[in-house]
Amino acid sequence: MLMRNRQVIVVYDSDCGFCRWCAAMLKSWDKAERLCLVPAAQALSLQLHPQLTPERCQQALQVILPDGQLLSGWDGLTAVAMRLPSLRWLGQLGALPLMRVVGRTFYRFVATHRCRRRCKV
Repeated sequence: MLMRNRQVIVVYDSDCGFCRWCAAMLKSWDKAERLCLVPAAQALSLQLHPQLTPERCQQALQVILPDGQLLSGWDGLTAVAMRLPSLRWLGQLGALPLMRVVGRTFYRFVATHRCRRRCKV
């Protein structure tokens, strides 16, 4: 796995079909390679961030910004969208206070119901 300094690291659950599909979509939108998509098990074994735990990876998408900040779920997804030109408008919308509340609630619902069987990290 080759990461560049300014890349945003996106940690996803590779045991979940929905998560793999979302990662593939992000990769297709990331023409300038601003993102480094990493399966959770690999991110944990590489110890990419001190706060990255199996529990966090199980609950939501994890995003490590170039400055070291770790974001989860909706907040991470919004940060990723802001870095992709074709999705920047969506990231800006998702960062608005009311949309953040709605988005976090929606994200938690989808994350809770994403796997028919228990996904593993």
